[in-house]
Amino acid sequence: CSDTLAYQSVDRNGCAVAADDDPVDDTDPVDDPDPDADEDPDADDDTGGAGDSGAGGGSGDGGGGGDGDGGTQTPVCGNSIIEPGEDCDPPDGQTCDDNCFLIQSGGPANDACQNPTSVGEGATSITTVNASTDGPQEDAPCDGFGIDADIWFCHTASCSGFLTVDLCASFYDTTLALYDGCACPSAAAIACNDDGCEFGLGSRLAIPVEMGDAILIRIGGFDADQGEATLDITCADEPDPPTPACGSSAEDCMTPHDTIGCVDAGCCAAVCDVDAICCTIGWDGICALEANGLCGDGFPTCVGAVGDCGTQHGTPGCVEEPCCNQVCTADPFCCVTEWDELCADAAANCP
Repeated sequence: CSDTLAYQSVDRNGCAVAADDDPVDDTDPVDDPDPDADEDPDADDDTGGAGDSGAGGGSGDGGGGGDGDGGTQTPVCGNSIIEPGEDCDPPDGQTCDDNCFLIQSGGPANDACQNPTSVGEGATSITTVNASTDGPQEDAPCDGFGIDADIWFCHTASCSGFLTVDLCASFYDTTLALYDGCACPSAAAIACNDDGCEFGLGSRLAIPVEMGDAILIRIGGFDADQGEATLDITCADEPDPPTPACGSSAEDCMTPHDTIGCVDAGCCAAVCDVDAICCTIGWDGICALEANGLCGDGFPTCVGAVGDCGTQHGTPGCVEEPCCNQVCTADPFCCVTEWDELCADAAANCP
């Protein structure tokens, strides 16, 4: 049968057969010259099939070998297949991030940029505790400071004017970035800020907006710092100036109260320079104690204290009243919390 092609099935006479014919008779020993011979599963196949070696496949069509370097492949995030080097796939913004790694359990609900929390104007309590980092570093627009351990909010502008985003009431070192639109960032931030508040390490930004603009708010921490803060959002015709903490309050500096600052602007500034919480969160008993020490007749804890000034001890203040006030003026912690090793070292400079 000279017209038989190489790829066609043939009968025992070497002639081509139709695809639906059975060219093999399982009962005929001609088809298997040694039916009792054991097949070696590891025998070489000279038509290829060496793909599992990773050293390069055969030249035939029998298996398509490795890629020549051990068969290593780069995982493709987003193909719904969990490959080596991935924790999960596909990304969902809640348990699986954009790089196909599991989002840290126990983090905030808006830890991923795909899942921002809608937020309106006014004050909102926020936390970044246990947050991961999934946004860009923004080295250029943010002057190189990091925005780590970030959480995300989506805000729709209620006015045409200026949107002010304020984190001044913060218990940690915040960083802040704003983006156009509420999808995950694909372009540089509109604006960034690290320490934009009058006192402390809180962040503050004001940007021009049109009514209906969607703004993505990213809140993180400097050097991955985490904590709690109050997010305050306003929209007005002009940028909302920060309310001066010092001098705008009618409350006495020597007495605790719920509002920030106190009536004496000079004393207020002296206290808030060493304890920003008094001008960002509230003027509590510690602030009043600091005001007494910095602006009054001295720290009350320096009167009647018994611990040696040159030795650390677990109580605030020390026995030598002039030295005690000198140290606490520079570091109120020593008269508010305890006289630690730094306080004792500072006391060495007392006359």
